[in-house]
Amino acid sequence: MGITKRLKMLNNISVENFRGVKKAQIDDFKNINLFIGKNGCGKSTVLEIIFLLCSACEYCRIEKQVYKSV
Repeated sequence: MGITKRLKMLNNISVENFRGVKKAQIDDFKNINLFIGKNGCGKSTVLEIIFLLCSACEYCRIEKQVYKSV
């Protein structure tokens, strides 16, 4: 079973007061993203923010169910 819907891409993220991040914005996401940095600089926090955004989106919930069934 193939995925017929195209996944949406993030253009940017703005965050305020989440975990250790007081205020941050990441612009101009590309098709491939790579987060590099020292331990404790917030790489996992960015990934968690993306996950939470997708969890709040009905479209993403449907896509997660498709992935789990594959």
